[in-house]
Amino acid sequence: MVFLATAGWSAGYGAAVVQMRFHQEGVPTGWQRQLPPIPRQLADIAGPPLLLEEGYAIHSHAALLGPRGAPGLGASVVLPEGSTVELRLGNAAALRLSNVGDGGAAVLAPGDGTQAGTRRTVLACDDELDAALFAGSGTVGVTASLAVDGGAVLATVGEQRARCTASVGEAMPSIQAGLRRVGVRSVTGTDADFEAPGSGWPLRLGAGVLGATLLAGAGHLAARRRMLAAFGLACAPLLLVGPLAHADVARFLDGARLSLPAAPGWGLYGPLIASVTLAALTTAWRLSRPGIAGGLGVIAALGVLAGGAAWALGPRAPAAVAFAAGMGACVGLLAWANATRLRGYNLVSLGAVALALFLGEHALARTQYGASLVGVSSRAAGRGQAQLVGTAFDTFEALENTRAFRDYPDRDYPVRPPPRSAPLRVVALGSSSTAGAYQNDDIDQFWPADLERALGTGAQVINQGVGGWTSLHVRRYMETQVDLVDPDILVVYLGHNDILTPSPRPYKQLLEAWRAGNDASVATSKVLGRLRVYQALRFFVQALVATPGDAAVPVADARENYQALADLMDTRGGKLLLVREAISPDPAPLADYGAMMASLGEGEHVSYLDANGVLLDPRAGDAFLDDCHLSRGGHVLLAEAVAESLRREGWLP
Repeated sequence: MVFLATAGWSAGYGAAVVQMRFHQEGVPTGWQRQLPPIPRQLADIAGPPLLLEEGYAIHSHAALLGPRGAPGLGASVVLPEGSTVELRLGNAAALRLSNVGDGGAAVLAPGDGTQAGTRRTVLACDDELDAALFAGSGTVGVTASLAVDGGAVLATVGEQRARCTASVGEAMPSIQAGLRRVGVRSVTGTDADFEAPGSGWPLRLGAGVLGATLLAGAGHLAARRRMLAAFGLACAPLLLVGPLAHADVARFLDGARLSLPAAPGWGLYGPLIASVTLAALTTAWRLSRPGIAGGLGVIAALGVLAGGAAWALGPRAPAAVAFAAGMGACVGLLAWANATRLRGYNLVSLGAVALALFLGEHALARTQYGASLVGVSSRAAGRGQAQLVGTAFDTFEALENTRAFRDYPDRDYPVRPPPRSAPLRVVALGSSSTAGAYQNDDIDQFWPADLERALGTGAQVINQGVGGWTSLHVRRYMETQVDLVDPDILVVYLGHNDILTPSPRPYKQLLEAWRAGNDASVATSKVLGRLRVYQALRFFVQALVATPGDAAVPVADARENYQALADLMDTRGGKLLLVREAISPDPAPLADYGAMMASLGEGEHVSYLDANGVLLDPRAGDAFLDDCHLSRGGHVLLAEAVAESLRREGWLP
């Protein structure tokens, strides 16, 4: 009974916390929540959940919009390390606060910087705001305000004040986050001031007591019917509800490749589903009777339960539901055979497990989730939603043997190079930040197309980027296709996939093993990588333990790849521009990588550009969709920076 009371307490307490989590991501009275134009919001980029007392949560460029016409906006905000937030007054100004690195505060001209060709300006102020007072020290609380004061804007951060020259237009207050999650505790100065609710300890305690009482009472009834052990086993998953309510469930779902709505709720829904499943299995076990009739009843019941769950959680594909029902029936057969000690039950159990895995594989194969587990693009019609999980061995096969050009370069190989159409041919190489990213299906919306527009008719720019590529892929592609690509200038924009893609072994070693053809791990990975049940289990385990591998291309290996490109271009009399890929909000993970690129860029025919200086500038606005993929405005700004670098080097006619 103590066990059941504890499980009930955990379930009640956790349910109350989940309800507060939903409220934390809700909308204050009189305000609106503007969702960001991002197809996929990645939890590891947004950061862990806020404490419940840290206010309304916004992240990934989402915003809270207040009533129009307010002359000012004051807010108390919570800034975790690595986060930024902007207080905006519509067409008046924006006060940007950053807790990245040494921190920063700036009053900016209106506009969000997301439109092509736009770039905000820093307003002239009579004093400088020093955000370094609160930056770099973990999570901090900041009180700031922005107000129209005559023909100027008055900005305050804590006790600091600055009066800034601005062209004041319509004032519509809003609070917008950067990529990291921030909390808004309270707002003043508008017609809809608010203060976020606290941590709600009375609700948590009351719900916990209620849950403990209900489950202990149910356990008392189960004890009278001699079902206490079975009931306790079925309720065991409820012990997890309390801890999971405070955990970063969204990050686990991302790691497991599960695109499920209402992420905070799965700290409650998951244990409930597990509890119902255990209840069904224990009930089937207890109700199993010798004979065919008893067995058929258990098999049919669990088959219907599994098929119904597949239909509810869907995409409701009839074939997937049928295979799921068959898998449930196999589990029913397993329970019945072991409960009744059927003759040859060991052999029957083994066959039931094997058949369940077979049917589960086919059920997953007929779902969008299952398709994403083996490197098949799941882009919806039109724009976005591509989710790609490929293997290094598939890309090696494409590079070395298949060499099949693609209509859309989301993996394996680029589009076919067009014929030369200008005296100067610039070739852009990179990963999904250059082409094949999930945010659109049109490579004319990436920075190489903007670079061609910036350079004019005297230069042709072709996009040879591929989603998932590293510097090793770029090197091998150019070594095998340099005559077809026919470059005068190579522009390589890389870094993220080299350093931040985990791999059990560096790609250089994997390529050597793949070429040898006798590496057992390569052969095993090729087989297992196409089994959806295995892949699903692997991602679940990885999401639980969160143990990243080594870098796919360490800095030393990347240096060899870029030196090979430099030598290749030198033999052709060409040029090489190495561009360190920008990552947001903090570029520190690629610092050594950038230093390596910069050292190579000191050669006569090689140059270097650090894109962080352009894309992480506060004036750039929302240049990123996530940690590396660029918004439309980000692509334009990168193209302008590359064009300026080429002009500065004197490489353009």
